[in-house]
Amino acid sequence: MKWAAIEGELDLSGSVVTFKGKPVTFTNEHGQPQIGLDVGLVMSKERFSGGQITAQVEFERIGDRNGCGLVFYYDPTRRWFVSAGLGGPESMYVIRHWDGRWTNHALAGSRSNLEPGQKYQLKVEVKGSRVILSVDDVEVLGAVLPFLLPPSQTGIHFLDDSTSKVSNFRTLGQRGRVFVVMEFSSPFMEIHEEVIKTICNEFELDAYRADETYGPGLIIADVTREISESQFVIAEITPSNPNVYYELGYAHAINKPVILMADKAIVKQLPFDVSGFRTLFYENSIPGKRKFDEALRKNITAILQKDTISG
Repeated sequence: MKWAAIEGELDLSGSVVTFKGKPVTFTNEHGQPQIGLDVGLVMSKERFSGGQITAQVEFERIGDRNGCGLVFYYDPTRRWFVSAGLGGPESMYVIRHWDGRWTNHALAGSRSNLEPGQKYQLKVEVKGSRVILSVDDVEVLGAVLPFLLPPSQTGIHFLDDSTSKVSNFRTLGQRGRVFVVMEFSSPFMEIHEEVIKTICNEFELDAYRADETYGPGLIIADVTREISESQFVIAEITPSNPNVYYELGYAHAINKPVILMADKAIVKQLPFDVSGFRTLFYENSIPGKRKFDEALRKNITAILQKDTISG
């Protein structure tokens, strides 16, 4: 594993990443000196667009707010990141992001249960915007993030005034998923197979419809989970289908990026409630296929390049 130290005093010479934290003096909002925790940030060369990150974390001592998180998204320009791990504010487990200030997406457990010298085995699973944290093979926390996570890097964040160690850091990536909402009939099934799947594959994304993912007895919980675990949603809205609009509404409710598609020969004007979405009006013909392909590429590129945390 190759590492680059971004912040803090770090020993990266061996197989263990060691953060040498120390008490830090800063000026609080009232202009008074205050003792706080040191910050460490180290990033790996591993690219990540979803999958699993595992590592073993050990604290030299447990204080009031010290912690360690596995980073699964990093913006190198602004040094913003998203992480999951041990030692949240007044909690044992935390999923949160830093964009100049902390935003906690999920907290659980009591800090009183954290033990110094204990080697905690962490696993962070990321599927689209759904994040699950497991500790010692037990799922302890989950959250659906309100923003898209484009492909990025993995790393480790430390917040401590003493020594913390991380060993056996591993990344197991997987291809991102795109959930496709459409009527299960011709010609939309052909559009899915010949256009959507092909173009998504160029971005190393797998496109799925609900009927391809689950068998008989499909329930709405399966659909909502699939939407949460997708990078974004593609919705074909040419026919006025209640199921399509329900799934589109759920995607909107969790801030999931959506590309609307509609046959311009049939749909002349979008309904008001969806008029603000990114929309691809296509011509379903042999001459129109090249423009269709290129427009979908541009729409996907725009979503993957969108500023994630600040939206």
